[in-house]
Amino acid sequence: MNKIEAVVKNLGGVISRNSPHILTGLGCAGLVSTAILTGRATPIAIGLIEDEQQYRKKNGFADVTIMDKFKLTWKCYIPAGIVGLTSIGCIIGANTISTKRNTALAALYTISETAFRDYKTQVVKQLGKAKDTAIKDGVAKEYIEKTPIDESKIVITGGGDILCLDKLSGRPFTSSHETIRQKINDLNYELMSELWLDLNEYYYAIGLDPIPLGELVGFNLEKGKIEPFYSTQLDKNGKVYLIVDMDVYPKYGPGGFYR
Repeated sequence: MNKIEAVVKNLGGVISRNSPHILTGLGCAGLVSTAILTGRATPIAIGLIEDEQQYRKKNGFADVTIMDKFKLTWKCYIPAGIVGLTSIGCIIGANTISTKRNTALAALYTISETAFRDYKTQVVKQLGKAKDTAIKDGVAKEYIEKTPIDESKIVITGGGDILCLDKLSGRPFTSSHETIRQKINDLNYELMSELWLDLNEYYYAIGLDPIPLGELVGFNLEKGKIEPFYSTQLDKNGKVYLIVDMDVYPKYGPGGFYR
């Protein structure tokens, strides 16, 4: 009995976790079934109407009206109607569950973000700015040691000859500290008026191609301006890279579930 209960419990957990996908699949299958059932019911309905029309014509009665057609045929479409309404309910249910989950994720994200920001603030207060910078440099050093860099994929942006590495996307490119600083200043000026900028707008500015995630996240003026952090480190081959990181990371915005 315990094994059966465990299997049922695990199965219930799987269904619960994947309920939006299951409901969406059922909704799509139901819509297809609705079309099939409607197609099967239509010839029957047409036959009923034609029989009634012939009967009335033979007996000298008035032609079949629209209301008469409805009364004659509505029962034929009951199965299709039930399946169709159920399908719509499944789709609405899937959307409702997804919305609730996204709302919960947004709340957790906000809590985590706040806690991390408070932690960073305390680190700076307790250890000082110099120690904070040293810790960030250590993180950047560990990152470049663990990140394989394909030199054939270095993007030549025309903004400078210094080898750079974008920590957010892991992409190498050529630019300069001054060029990136100026581009970010321009973006922050634009952010003051637009209040929101997609991450891809940042990538466009520094000469990199957009990424799929860049459509969903970006910079919200309420959460702070774009603040890069630079760290000069050596890769495994001894080449010097300017690692470009963000002190204020992009947030989910208009394209995602968080503002």
